[in-house]
Amino acid sequence: MKTQYMTDILFQALDEIADSGALNGKKIVMFGLNPPAFLCKQRLEEKGLPVFAYVDNNPSAIKWFNRPDVPIAHHHMYKDRRIEACLPGELPEEYKDEYVFLLYSKFEQEMIDQLKSLGYREDQALIVGGFWKTEEIKRAYIPEGAGTPLTQEEIRERQMEGLRYIHRLCEKHHLRYFLHYGTLLGAVRHKGYIPWDDDLDIMMMNRDMLELLEIIRAENGRYGVFYTKYDDPVRHFIAKIEDRETVYHQWDIPLELTGGMIVLDIFPMAALPPILEERRDYYYDVAFHAKEYDDLTIDFPNPSEEIQKRRAYCKQYVLDALDRYDPWTAEKIYSIPIKPRRPLTFFRRCWDERILLPFEGEQFWCPAGYDEVLTTHYRDYMTLPPENRRVSNHRTKVFHKIGS
Repeated sequence: MKTQYMTDILFQALDEIADSGALNGKKIVMFGLNPPAFLCKQRLEEKGLPVFAYVDNNPSAIKWFNRPDVPIAHHHMYKDRRIEACLPGELPEEYKDEYVFLLYSKFEQEMIDQLKSLGYREDQALIVGGFWKTEEIKRAYIPEGAGTPLTQEEIRERQMEGLRYIHRLCEKHHLRYFLHYGTLLGAVRHKGYIPWDDDLDIMMMNRDMLELLEIIRAENGRYGVFYTKYDDPVRHFIAKIEDRETVYHQWDIPLELTGGMIVLDIFPMAALPPILEERRDYYYDVAFHAKEYDDLTIDFPNPSEEIQKRRAYCKQYVLDALDRYDPWTAEKIYSIPIKPRRPLTFFRRCWDERILLPFEGEQFWCPAGYDEVLTTHYRDYMTLPPENRRVSNHRTKVFHKIGS
């Protein structure tokens, strides 16, 4: 499996706007606190066009971005000026006629309607980047070696084959795994997949996970390993097990994955320090280094030597932290969060004992303290979400591999 950048189409659309002169002398506002916005900020800065502000409809994301104690990343600054984020309706009124909004979202039309309701004229102050055509292009992309697409049933059957394979390896080598996150919730609430879900998640203590990954790598058979320790660039500190008999394509600006279908994700769990007073600062220190690694991976498709060194430092810092304390003797354990503002910490006692729970007519290991785990992560986990949230957010396509 490999990662590559898909910034060309995004930057082409942005360059067309910038080179037309439409942004000159304007207050450029990026709508969205997301990787495409941060990438566009970098591109505009290279052209001498400063971003005035970010706007977003998520108050918690805005609060986090503006926090003075959050380590400053490049997308927070233009030269010596700190760039602030706010709600769309909270931009300074005196610049009303100077704003130009750049949008990248499948909800472009809703965002346009919102801005128009706030008094911005589409023909004068609003520019839609048209960046979302990247989505259409990548959705139509067929990777090399791809045959016929897999049906949803075929995808799930291959995922289940992968889960059985991991179960057998762990039993053989006395390693402990646990169904986790949506897969654990599916086992408890649905006795199988959540109906609208399309992936499998397990958790392992970091040392057990690394041993398992080495076993799979040594076998070098149907299944492969994709993980930050071995591969670069990789987003997040989550190990992925791929089925090499298939062809897989996942796209999420600015990165796309190609290779074998991901049959499951393994979340490594690590220990927090034994001293209570040290835990919060330690956790956020690790989370911030993980976030910085992620930012430096996303925002610099062509990194300088300095950026490469800093990225390597952050990566090693997190990998070392995952192995610093023994999780089986710790009071609290954690998983590296995708977003630092959403802590993922649990009492280790939840994992001391394992129980077999049914999943798709078979039995797999789950934490005996699953109620506390699921409550910590989902709160009222037995209540179904609203119908409009019963969807998968993954952008993936899976094919039979020609010749397999």
